Amino acid sequence: ETGTGKGMLARLIHIKSKRKKQKFLIINCGTIPETLLESELFGHKKGSFTGAINDKKGLLEEA
Repeated sequence: ETGTGKGMLARLIHIKSKRKKQKFLIINCGTIPETLLESELFGHKKGSFTGAINDKKGLLEEA
């Protein structure tokens, strides 16, 4: 639910973790169209589908 502090809690957990010096990225899956969700999260290789003109890292790899 909106306004419950999920992002703030996630950031606190990150700050207390061994990965605190790593990049912290909040991903709102609700804003990604269902047809693009897999490609956005996991990335894709050039030519894997129509319109994939380049390799693309996914958001999870970026995080």
